[in-house]
Amino acid sequence: MPDEARLSRLVSELGADPRYATGSRRFPLHIGRDEAIAIAAAFAEEFDAGTQERALLAARQGLHIYCKAGCASCCEIMVMIYRPEALAIADWLNRPENAEAKAHFLATYELWRAAVGDTPERLSRLFTAGKQPDGASAAAAALEQLARELPADEIAPEALFEAAQLNDEQLGRPDQAERLYEALLRGYPSSRLVRRAESRLGQLREGLRTGTDALIRFQRIIRATPEGSAERIAQLSALLRERPEFALADQTLYLLGSAQLRAGQDEAAAGSFATLFSRFPASEWAAYGHKAQADALIAKGRCEPARRHLRALGERRGTVWVRAAEEGLQQCSLLERRRVWSRLALAYLAVVGGGLLLRARRTLWPPPLEVYYYAPVAGFLVLVSLGIKGGLYLGPVLLLAGSGVALSWLGAAAARRAVRHKRGGAARAALQLIAGLLWRALAVAAICYLVVDSQGLFELLIETVRNGADE
Repeated sequence: MPDEARLSRLVSELGADPRYATGSRRFPLHIGRDEAIAIAAAFAEEFDAGTQERALLAARQGLHIYCKAGCASCCEIMVMIYRPEALAIADWLNRPENAEAKAHFLATYELWRAAVGDTPERLSRLFTAGKQPDGASAAAAALEQLARELPADEIAPEALFEAAQLNDEQLGRPDQAERLYEALLRGYPSSRLVRRAESRLGQLREGLRTGTDALIRFQRIIRATPEGSAERIAQLSALLRERPEFALADQTLYLLGSAQLRAGQDEAAAGSFATLFSRFPASEWAAYGHKAQADALIAKGRCEPARRHLRALGERRGTVWVRAAEEGLQQCSLLERRRVWSRLALAYLAVVGGGLLLRARRTLWPPPLEVYYYAPVAGFLVLVSLGIKGGLYLGPVLLLAGSGVALSWLGAAAARRAVRHKRGGAARAALQLIAGLLWRALAVAAICYLVVDSQGLFELLIETVRNGADE
């Protein structure tokens, strides 16, 4: 059986870069057959769980979903799958309890194979080539040719749509993409891709409203420049300056503001978003701009200006924006509550620390025995933290270690003074012991709270408690 920790790490690293999924970047680690099957099966279980939830919701609403697992009663659409998915299916079919299903599959496969010929292999090669930077042009032409050769086949609209996407997103040929989307809608009005094609065509025509050259320039910027790079900021600014009438100026302003936020240019980003809000107040990109600015302000702890953007977001039509505004306002309220608790914890530590320092000022040196024990342990934890995820947790560990040493030193020095000036009987000593344990426990809790809050670890801590530690 594959190691669970390694599987978790592989899935995390596979999801870190979308180019691994498209095939445009090779995954650097080796994945064995059993590991590939386990990963594919885990994803299938997640999708199955979502499908079951959808079926339960439909049942509660009195709806009936006619499609079911394995059915082919109303359509036979060719579906692209990855090799791990194929391995998982083969593994399932090879189980003794699935012998009947395997026999049925093999018998049906022969009939299907005779009918489709080499179309699956051709289509697979074309889709894969289309994901490569140097193969998109040839793949788009071949996909269009495939649709011409097999106009009555179910694969024709799929090929047209993929060819249109390649022309639109990778090749900078919006006029060709428009022609292909139109051909799909005209020739295959009952295709499952009609709605997507209509949406993409509408966006494309809007971009072409002010000319092909401006749209091609915009697409080239988005395709060739990294998010948040100085190059993207400069080129988007130049496009807006030279072509103020550009049909996608609202989207351009949003992307410019987002890039400036990523680059740490907060004032410039605020200016870009302000222009977006004033020129295009009803645009969907203005809503995205309010959300982006609110998120950035909340991340910096500036809840009051964030609320202004969230209120503007809540006034827009659509439950998505209203819900996003509500979640943002809840986040602000939570952040402010945490800030209050942090101030209380800081005040408590200041009072306790000041009292201990005043009381034990004459017994601080030489350091108590507890310090000689705790300091090496704290130093060891700091060194260990340097080797975990590139020192990601060094800051919080340093805070914990330093605060722990200070608390241990002051507490032990105060206790040493109390022993020297011992007064009262056993009852008094018991009360002092209980009080000492109580204030120490509260001090430790206050230190931990301040460390978690100051380092932004609340969400990580909650996620770890819910789902367990991630390797």
